[in-house]
Amino acid sequence: MDNILCHLLQCCRKLEKSQLKNESAAISALIVYRLQRFRYGFMCPIHGRLGHVAVLILMTALLYGALWSITGEEALPGGNLFALSVLFVCCYVAGFLIGLIRLPPLLGKRAA
Repeated sequence: MDNILCHLLQCCRKLEKSQLKNESAAISALIVYRLQRFRYGFMCPIHGRLGHVAVLILMTALLYGALWSITGEEALPGGNLFALSVLFVCCYVAGFLIGLIRLPPLLGKRAA
């Protein structure tokens, strides 16, 4: 009887060791995958979600710069065009955030 229990305990230990090896291999594979995706996002040309955000920031800055060069003082803080441009950016961000929770983005743009 003791021999059977010892054999059973040895089998359980081997099974636990193999499961730990499988779990550690899965975790390390997940870490490697995430690092590869992070590095892939910074490759030129920038693409994916990171590229989308970079293009939005760059286009907003360029459009504001063009607006400022055309209108001068009105586009600076305190002017009417500055308030409209801030409102536009806030509405776009609110629509994006509302879209993340699976509601229509227009609802977020309307609420802002």
